[in-house]
Amino acid sequence: SSSSSSSSAERNQVVENDATNDDNNNDTDDDDDYFFQHPIPDTVEDVMHHLLTSLQDSSTIVRWSAAKGIGRITERLPSLCVEDVLDYMLERLLRRQQDDDASLWQGSCLALGELARRGLILPQQLELILEPLIVPAIRFDTKSNTNNSTTTTTSSASVRDAACYTYWALARAYAPSVLKPYVRRMSQALVVTSCLDREVNCRRAASAAFQESVGRQGAQNFPHGIEIITTADYYTLGNRTDSFRTVAPYISARFPDTYRRPLMDHLRQRQLFHWDIDVRILASQSLGKMSRDMLLSTTATNTHDTHTHT
Repeated sequence: SSSSSSSSAERNQVVENDATNDDNNNDTDDDDDYFFQHPIPDTVEDVMHHLLTSLQDSSTIVRWSAAKGIGRITERLPSLCVEDVLDYMLERLLRRQQDDDASLWQGSCLALGELARRGLILPQQLELILEPLIVPAIRFDTKSNTNNSTTTTTSSASVRDAACYTYWALARAYAPSVLKPYVRRMSQALVVTSCLDREVNCRRAASAAFQESVGRQGAQNFPHGIEIITTADYYTLGNRTDSFRTVAPYISARFPDTYRRPLMDHLRQRQLFHWDIDVRILASQSLGKMSRDMLLSTTATNTHDTHTHT
C-alpha cells in the first residue's frame, strides 16, 4: 500500500541522513506512544513467531519466504517491536552458533538482509551482527557425516551466499558515514570470498556485493575498489583455478597493506584444511605464490633501502 511504502521510505531516509541525528527520535517516540495505546494484536505476534521459527525450516523456499515476511511485517511495526525481533534473532543464532546448522544460519542471514535492506537495523546495532554473525557466516563451510556430499555442499554454500546478500543489503541501505567504521572488515571479507571460495556462485555473489559496496559507499571508502572490480569480475571468477592461482595472488601483491594478510590467513587457517582435496591443493599453490611474491617484495625493498643509505 502507499502508506506502508511511505513509511518505509521515511525510515530508510532516517538511516541514510545521519546515524546520530537526535531529531529522528521524535518519530520513534510517536510510534511507541501509538504502540502503548494500541497494542499489537496477538495474531500478529503468533505469525511473527511462526515466521521466526520457519527460518530454520529444511526447505530453502520456506526459509526465504519467512525472511521476506519478517522484513515486510517488521517495517510496519513500531520501533520497539523491531528491536524485539532483532534481539530474538541474535539471541537464538548466538546461542546455537556452534551447532553448524546450515538451515538456521542461512535463514537468519536472509532475514538480517531483509531487515538491513529496509533500513530497520539501527546503526548502533550493526556491530552486533557484523563481526559475531555475518563474518562467520561468509566463512561457513562444513562437511556433515552423511554420504550425500552434494547436499552438504549446497547447504554450506547457501549460508555463504546469504551472507553476501546481507553485505549487499547493508551497502544499499546505509549511508557511507554509518558504515565507515566497518568498511575495512567488509571489504576484506568480500575479497577473500570472491577469490578463495570453493563455489562459483559464492565467488560471484561476493564480487557483486563488493561492486555494490564500492558504487554505493564510494571508492574512497572501499580500498582500491575500482581496480579490484575490474580484476575480479564476473567472468574471471568463473574459474576456480584462476581465482586461487591468479586473482588472489595478484590482489595480495598489488594491495599488500589491505588484503595480503586476510587472504593468506584464510588460506593458512581454513583452506589448507578444507574437506575437499582439490581446494587444499589450490590453497597450497596460492599460498606458495603469495609467499614468494611477499619474499621478493621484501627483498626488493631491503635492497632499495640499502642503496639509498649508501
